[in-house]
Amino acid sequence: MPTSPARRLLYPLLAAFLSLSLFAAYGPAVQAAQVADTETPSPDPLATVTLEADQGTTGIWQPPANLSQSGAASGPVIAAEADGSLHALWWDKFEGTKYAYFKADKGWSQPLDAPTILGARATGHSQQPSAPSQLRLLVDSSGELHAFWIDSRGNLLYARSNAGANNWSLALQLATAPLAWDVTLSADGGVHLAYIRALNTPQLPAGVYYRLSDSGGQNWDNARLITGSPYFRTLAAEAAHVNVAAGNNALVLIAWDDPQLARSFSATSTTGGKGFDAPVRLEAADAVRNDTARRERFIVLPSGKFLRIWQAGDNCVLYQQEADEAAQNWSAPLRVLETLGGCPRGWRVLPLADDQVLLNISLAEAPSGLVLAIWDGVRWSEPVSPRISFVNAATNRPTELGCLDATVTNNHAAVIGCDDSPDVWATVSTVELAQLLPGLNTAWSPPNIIAGSDGDADLPAVAVESDGRMHLIWSQNFAEASTVESLDYSRGDGTNWAPPVAVLNSPRGGKAETPALLADASNLLHAVWSGGFSGEVFYSQSFVRD
Repeated sequence: MPTSPARRLLYPLLAAFLSLSLFAAYGPAVQAAQVADTETPSPDPLATVTLEADQGTTGIWQPPANLSQSGAASGPVIAAEADGSLHALWWDKFEGTKYAYFKADKGWSQPLDAPTILGARATGHSQQPSAPSQLRLLVDSSGELHAFWIDSRGNLLYARSNAGANNWSLALQLATAPLAWDVTLSADGGVHLAYIRALNTPQLPAGVYYRLSDSGGQNWDNARLITGSPYFRTLAAEAAHVNVAAGNNALVLIAWDDPQLARSFSATSTTGGKGFDAPVRLEAADAVRNDTARRERFIVLPSGKFLRIWQAGDNCVLYQQEADEAAQNWSAPLRVLETLGGCPRGWRVLPLADDQVLLNISLAEAPSGLVLAIWDGVRWSEPVSPRISFVNAATNRPTELGCLDATVTNNHAAVIGCDDSPDVWATVSTVELAQLLPGLNTAWSPPNIIAGSDGDADLPAVAVESDGRMHLIWSQNFAEASTVESLDYSRGDGTNWAPPVAVLNSPRGGKAETPALLADASNLLHAVWSGGFSGEVFYSQSFVRD
């Protein structure tokens, strides 16, 4: 993005203005390398500043801070505490994993070494250490950091530290060469891990496993087999899927894809992970005539209620259900996140308030690799792939961040990413999430389910009376029926709807489909449709009161 002379003159003035404003709100942008109060100036004090999102809006991100200051950084991840403190990990190809933290009164610390988090150690003077992969960083309500990663041998390792103290424990191996894995924290301090094992031995057969730490990561229970099958031995890593979620009242849910049946299954524990019920198949997919439901994921809302989202086959169509705090009484499935633009490779659920969560979706098709969406209790916001670009004051060159990761701090989005130097940068949105993702400000009411049967409803015909009352008529296709032989009808006011009832059939039998409907000033409804055995057009009328 070229800059004109006028813009180059404007940048320092604008940067100075933002610096004064942000200093009052967030304090200095530097912090000592240790917990002591000694501070040193940042070598890059004003790296700003035309920051924009895909919607074309500007000024919605704070001036980003260069955390790495090395030209050798990659793979950043970020996590937030409830008080707004931020924690970041990234890889330095010469020195290994680095750690930095943010405090509102002091800003970001200098990079600190986290030597236990690595793929493999250097084997000689000419060899460099290798980076960890699939790095995940979590922080619990007690201020403990939990890091999970895959090493160079494919094993899953774990280390913990007090937030801001940089006292990382020795690496602990939790699983041997898992094909897929997932981890979550519960409100009681439990750490819940689920993974898929392809290696098959008499002691540990191939299958889905679960491990629990009810001591905040200090000690871990032995691996518990949830389901085993020789078919897991043949599963490719890119086809493997597992998910774990922890709700209230010691409720733990695990979901996975069965490699033989190509369907999602789940298992439930009501004892905090001490024991699980027998696996059950995702039956809700049958209601949308989808026999290849995959990648089932559970989302725990802050209220304790649940969402369940799954993918219909390989075409990236997503469906969702809602349930109570016991993960019972699931609603009818609805299609969601229709404009996502690809198949999620993974996601993190970040709690907001009430029944709201931020979904941090890893998506290969997104320009930055990251897509954000908010569930506000009744609907999803439009998925947004944030674009963060700015002028680096140290180089006076336009810079755009990639390899993004995001978290939530005080209802704002905190984002970390890397440039092409490569350096790692972090920034926080200046607006709250509802303004950052404007799809929440829709004028449309939440959708109502009018027909909840197991069949597929075709596009309905709608007629509206002068007082606003609406009439709907449609054809309902059932898998066991070769043709649609009747039209269903319902009426309502936009909020309340009468139960559907079959009202019209074609004379002498045959199909009934593609209806049209009209309400006239004489309180008559007029319906036409295509039907019979030769595609004839039929007509019928009825008084509105009938």
